[in-house]
Amino acid sequence: AAPASARAFMASTLDPGPASGRAALLPGVHGRAVCEGHVGGPGWRRADPAWWLSRGLSPLPWASASAPAALRAAGLPAGALAPAGSGGGLAAACMAARPLAATEIAAAEATDEQDVSGSSSDGPMWRGIVGFVVPTYFLVVTNMVLTALDKAFVGQCSSLQLASLGPSTAIFDCSSYLLTFMNTATLTLLGSEPPENLNKIRSHALAFTTVAGALQGAMLFLAAAPSVRLLGATGTMLPFSVLYLQIRAMGAVVDRLGSISTQFWLANKDGVTPMLATLVAASVNAAGDYLLCPRYGVAGAAVATVVASAVSAVFLVLKLRKSKLWPRPLEWPSFRRDFTPFAAFAGPVFIVLLMKVLLFALMTAAATSLGTTVGAAHQVLVSIFFVCGIAFGQPLSWAAQAYLAGVEDPAERRRITRSLLGVASTFIMLSVATAAVMARCCLGWFTRDPHVIAEAATAAPTIVVFGALYALYLTLEGLAIALQKLRACLLVSLSLALAGGLSLRWLTMGGKLTLAGLWASQAGLLAIAAAAIGAAACTGLVGRSRATAMAVG
Repeated sequence: AAPASARAFMASTLDPGPASGRAALLPGVHGRAVCEGHVGGPGWRRADPAWWLSRGLSPLPWASASAPAALRAAGLPAGALAPAGSGGGLAAACMAARPLAATEIAAAEATDEQDVSGSSSDGPMWRGIVGFVVPTYFLVVTNMVLTALDKAFVGQCSSLQLASLGPSTAIFDCSSYLLTFMNTATLTLLGSEPPENLNKIRSHALAFTTVAGALQGAMLFLAAAPSVRLLGATGTMLPFSVLYLQIRAMGAVVDRLGSISTQFWLANKDGVTPMLATLVAASVNAAGDYLLCPRYGVAGAAVATVVASAVSAVFLVLKLRKSKLWPRPLEWPSFRRDFTPFAAFAGPVFIVLLMKVLLFALMTAAATSLGTTVGAAHQVLVSIFFVCGIAFGQPLSWAAQAYLAGVEDPAERRRITRSLLGVASTFIMLSVATAAVMARCCLGWFTRDPHVIAEAATAAPTIVVFGALYALYLTLEGLAIALQKLRACLLVSLSLALAGGLSLRWLTMGGKLTLAGLWASQAGLLAIAAAAIGAAACTGLVGRSRATAMAVG
């Protein structure tokens, strides 16, 4: 008769494993399952019998001649575990294989370590991450281009109006960025919840985002004047800033709709469709700026951007309906029952984003206080930072959340993290190269004023460093969020905003504030913050691995 552990072991071999194709481990950690009676006592082995057979070894802890009996003892027919197209079945393969020896177990497990950590195993993973990151980069950068196009066309008309875009775009973009805490929560929940809950999650995300967009638009429209004054828009600059912000506020709802629809695609690991939507939007925006800016200035730029956002949102919604990813039926949420759990995860993310918004608002206010020329030059550098810093870092952060959410196997988490960091290093080098080229050759795209170009050129090296550090920071922050190290993210963000504000205050009071000094001071603080958030992500990986090992043990 087969050993008493036969039924449990054979049941573990039946598990087909996760969607990635790697063997499931029942029970076990780090690629192995525990089996009683193995070579005279407990030992470690792979739960996937095909893995052992590929090395000419029997996957059973007893003599291979008893394999058919073991299958019968487990209540399985002899061919039950036959691989597709093999024709023979696992029982026959087990009979042909040799019984395990202790030395063979050690050698096979050493090979297992190479499989888990080697490049052959990482290849499909990093290729998948690259396939996700590349289109989402173009998605983000095209969204950034919507504002950059406004600045480029307006800058050709008037340096005053270009400077006036600083406070108004900072307020609108920062308030929109602040609301992306809903995007982060939606992406994580769609990646970790069972399929039967996905329609409800999408429905609730749409409802919460639509309400938030309406409130954002109303508040920005009514408080446009005091808001832009807060960031330094005064005198002749004030009416242009107010006008631009009020027009953008009227399109806040469609802007939020397009943003949350994008998360539905990203959760499905599809970055191509949102990229196509933003390319369409960029084309509409460029055409609108070309036609309207020469005559209407900032007002024409704002109208072009709102129309482009609406076209993008309609494109995404139609595609979602066609792909059956649009929620049907639409489940209206209950505030107490549904928003509270949603906010429990999203709340810390909201505070993290709030600290980033606060820091960039302080940077814009400090630059604007130095005068029209410096304020306009700062906006040129912000455009380069958006394209080379945020646009490179945000897709890597999304990739961490999309690929790590719901992954419990420690070996798989390490494999994803290793692949992600490898891809991130390449993209950060591309970020440095792109920022250097733009800072050297493309400043004239944003303004014709030689004084503004000269001022921006003096701070160009610092924007290259700041953009690379920010891309790294976003990548590590995405890892920390996926590993649910939200408290660490919150602490680092609070510290960065506080230190950034104090450093700007100290430079201003000492009369040492310059545009280059502004960006350089924040780059130094950002390097420290990146190291801190990276350490938090590492502790998350180690801590979850130990917790899984203890639970299995």
